[in-house]
Amino acid sequence: GWVIGPARMVKDVQTMLPFVQFCASTPMQEALVSVLKQADQPYNGEGSYYEWLRKGYVAKRDALAAALRSAGIEPMQREGGFF
Repeated sequence: GWVIGPARMVKDVQTMLPFVQFCASTPMQEALVSVLKQADQPYNGEGSYYEWLRKGYVAKRDALAAALRSAGIEPMQREGGFF
């Protein structure tokens, strides 16, 4: 979003933003406790939801990379993620 105001106040918002931008509220954190426990259980034929999700992302990544190569574009090698 945007913030407009006196520099002294905007500076405080900029200082605080990295610490609250990706924070979940307390009710959301409590709900996630339950969900995260379930995610460790077998899911759709995989050992856990995380394994299932990772395989799906790998398949999508590989399909996109193959399409780019067939168009004459060499994809960059991954070295990390957003977080």
